[in-house]
Amino acid sequence: MKYIKFQRIALTAALIGATTAGFNSTVMAQQALESTKTLTGRIDDSSPLFLISGKSHPGIEHTFQAVAGDNIQITAVSEQGSAIDIVLMVYPPNQAPIGPFDLNLNGGTKEVFSENSIDTGGKWKVRVVSNNDLPGNYSITLLVKRNGGVVEPQDKLSEADQLMKKLGLTSTACSSPAVVAVIDIGGEKRCTRGWDAGEWVYNAEKNELIPKNPADPYIATINSWGATRVDCNAGTAVVRIAFETDKVYCILPRSGVPAGNYTYDRTTKEIFPQNAAPPTPSYTPRPVDTPPDDGSIL
Repeated sequence: MKYIKFQRIALTAALIGATTAGFNSTVMAQQALESTKTLTGRIDDSSPLFLISGKSHPGIEHTFQAVAGDNIQITAVSEQGSAIDIVLMVYPPNQAPIGPFDLNLNGGTKEVFSENSIDTGGKWKVRVVSNNDLPGNYSITLLVKRNGGVVEPQDKLSEADQLMKKLGLTSTACSSPAVVAVIDIGGEKRCTRGWDAGEWVYNAEKNELIPKNPADPYIATINSWGATRVDCNAGTAVVRIAFETDKVYCILPRSGVPAGNYTYDRTTKEIFPQNAAPPTPSYTPRPVDTPPDDGSIL
């Protein structure tokens, strides 16, 4: 079985505040960007130099984390009244830079980089550069969309989501066919395809994920099939199985078992569509032994 151990995670406001960037905090050196947050920075003579089109220009480098398939948008705006001409350079992990972007939006005071469904996940870099070498202040905002939703910054995540992030696991909608593992974190359910199949529980005392031991035998039966159990009200096509009148569970459709309503037969340990009768066990009568006729009359 697959277990995970890791250093105990202190999900406290102090730790979060120390590791995340605040809104409109001033950037003097490389600093991480978080989705939906805005940082302000200043480029001047003390800023590092970056080579663009064969010439060095002062600028500031930022980093951010992304997952393959994310939609990302980066917006940099120079402060009102500043003469700085902003240029963006974006660096995917271990790849050549994208840019420079100098779209001259708002007279050169605003630059936007946008790319949907990125190919490479990991640590990205973005450099905000003064193309005219003049000093000035700017603001930069990152927006990341993942699985149809906007990624929230760390300090807005629930403890369950923070733990999933620390584990390096990406949550997936529990109704998604991609779901493999269902993890119970302090009573909150998270689904993912990044862990072994089955149901798991986060044990805070041992600081590890352990297999869930279901008291319900029907859940154990579903797990033995290797099926993925989902919420029956997930709003998607599911295999709905009535084990008993008050024991109904749902799994994702699989080969040979299309979505629909089924009944579990405890004798054969099989499921059958509710509009079909269970098969009749085959039975061949044994031949009757007839005694030989000895001519007597009974």
